[in-house]
Amino acid sequence: MSATMRKIYFLYPKMNLNVGGYLAQVKLLEAAKQACLAKAVTYEAREDGILFLDSVLEQDDGKDSIYIIHWGPHVADLVRRLSDRNVAYVSYITGWGFTLPPKVTVITGSKHTQAYWGRYSPNSLIHHLPCVIFDDFINLECQ
Repeated sequence: MSATMRKIYFLYPKMNLNVGGYLAQVKLLEAAKQACLAKAVTYEAREDGILFLDSVLEQDDGKDSIYIIHWGPHVADLVRRLSDRNVAYVSYITGWGFTLPPKVTVITGSKHTQAYWGRYSPNSLIHHLPCVIFDDFINLECQ
């Protein structure tokens, strides 16, 4: 009996957004690629060289895959759409006004978001994973 490494799909509405949560999620994807099979997937529009969610769902039975969602305004719809799949929600901020079913794992970028989801999704598995900071980060020691 051989173990199969799960595929991890990081879902984005589209690529190349220039906002904090999206950029943090791109850094997390890059870090994940160093340890396992991780791919970017868009779900609003097809983009060259990037997997598209509808196509992935047609080809993947979900048994050996994990879908990582993060884009707050779309999380509730994606959770419903992926209800028969393994889903983890990476939360960098709070207050989007939805609840999560207990089967959705929550990964928080801060202790604040961890406490929030502990209150609003107490039966979910909740992890704290600070944002990835790569070597290209420069501390300018601004006062």
